[in-house]
Amino acid sequence: MTREDMLLTDVLVRQKNDFAGKRHMVLFYTFSALLGRMEGFCKSDLDIVSASAILENVDSSEPPGVRRATFETLLTKAGYPETFFDVIISLAIGDDSRGSDMRKRILDESRTITGCLESDDPGRNAVEAMNGLRSNNGFRFLFNLCIQPGF
Repeated sequence: MTREDMLLTDVLVRQKNDFAGKRHMVLFYTFSALLGRMEGFCKSDLDIVSASAILENVDSSEPPGVRRATFETLLTKAGYPETFFDVIISLAIGDDSRGSDMRKRILDESRTITGCLESDDPGRNAVEAMNGLRSNNGFRFLFNLCIQPGF
């Protein structure tokens, strides 16, 4: 089992009966990993983006310090290198101030796509969200999934 598999499994178990939260996390994680691969991310950047997407909604009502400790425990258990912790946690908590960072952009675009898919009116929300996407791949996914269904 890969460290990503271990982290994903641990987080799914933590969410117990929160089926909407599980569905959201799986969608967000899937789009983040897929867009990262399509954008040509190296293995370490893919690991960082995937882990950040998996962790983003874990204990979201807790203060950042508590979340950081929880994330460090989960990342350690899954076998992630400590050198990745700061950037994964920063991206997952949303306190990463490097707005031009490609990893942050992929997470933002994946969050937009996921939000549109989960909304009551995916087509309308997608049209409103299209201007916020900067990658062709993100635009294509949003268009094909929410506006013109089918690839």
